[in-house]
Amino acid sequence: MNNLRLLREGRIILAFPYGIAIYKDYPHSVKSFKTILKSNEVIYSIGDIVTQNLLKENVPVRIAIVDYKTQRGIYIRSLFRMHFSKIVKCYNPPGLLTTETLDIVYKAIESSCNGEKILIEVKGEEDLLVLPMLFLCPPNSVIVYGHWKGSLNVLHCSPILKSTARIILRRYFVPET
Repeated sequence: MNNLRLLREGRIILAFPYGIAIYKDYPHSVKSFKTILKSNEVIYSIGDIVTQNLLKENVPVRIAIVDYKTQRGIYIRSLFRMHFSKIVKCYNPPGLLTTETLDIVYKAIESSCNGEKILIEVKGEEDLLVLPMLFLCPPNSVIVYGHWKGSLNVLHCSPILKSTARIILRRYFVPET
């Protein structure tokens, strides 16, 4: 399988905040998230600030994907590392989904189903990993990510959202040659 490159028109589609968008500052955003979280849901987070805020509020994140870059320039690397039993590193350039990274996400989800807590450290860009996470996540899981317009976004993994992720991956990504 080849790396997948995001098409220009895909950037427009992905600029929209999907799922439930919570437009509140921390810690109110996390408190609002907790009110819509179901008791049996497994939590996956994508993004440095979102992950940091969830961990600071003792939200049990099973997989976190971070790149140690943020528009705000504030993060606590040691906070991330102390909450996870396994740390995996990968390279995922901007605008791409690499086969290596997709394999790591797949294996991490598989391991998380057995209770393992995994931190995926991405050199490059982690934002696009919402799509394969959504496509691959098991039932009773939720993906939390930050949107550049300031919202905390919550995706409850459902057949409809999984289908949407599949459509976006097929329509707006092409194999890199």
